[in-house]
Amino acid sequence: MLVQVLIPLASLILGSILTMVVNHLSQLGNNRTERKKLIREKIEEIYKLATGVSYWLYAPVYDKLEWETSSLYRSYYRSEPTKEPKQDIERMKLIVNLYFSSLEEIIQEYDVRIDLVILAMNEYKDDNKEELNRALINFQKCHDQLQAQLKKLSGQKNTKVRYTPLPKPLQG
Repeated sequence: MLVQVLIPLASLILGSILTMVVNHLSQLGNNRTERKKLIREKIEEIYKLATGVSYWLYAPVYDKLEWETSSLYRSYYRSEPTKEPKQDIERMKLIVNLYFSSLEEIIQEYDVRIDLVILAMNEYKDDNKEELNRALINFQKCHDQLQAQLKKLSGQKNTKVRYTPLPKPLQG
């Protein structure tokens, strides 16, 4: 008689425990999936913000220097310039501080490189294009490094950055 009562009771307890374990494992899987999705979205946001800032930076360079470039280059750099570069950079810094501390150094360098291009643009003279050219090349290298790090964080095996059309070097 005691066995007839204990067997269903043990089955009920064991079934409840198994249900709790399965629910817990399922929740862990969902949490990982949500975390991966959030990380991917933040990586994409930084990538888009950096690209917009880059477009914003190159557009006035083309205008100021009146480079004779193909329409491919001009449309490439004019496609999506940001309207608020400093806000975008601050947004990038915020995301990095919250989610990707490994990128803090490169984001700081990115901000400095932008400031150096702007400074070189403001001090630009036709007879001295070397400083602006150097600032642009250094910015582009930093931009490419940032994109490579973002690709690495996203889990892509190939972290090489695709060819980014660069302006022709300035003639001094």
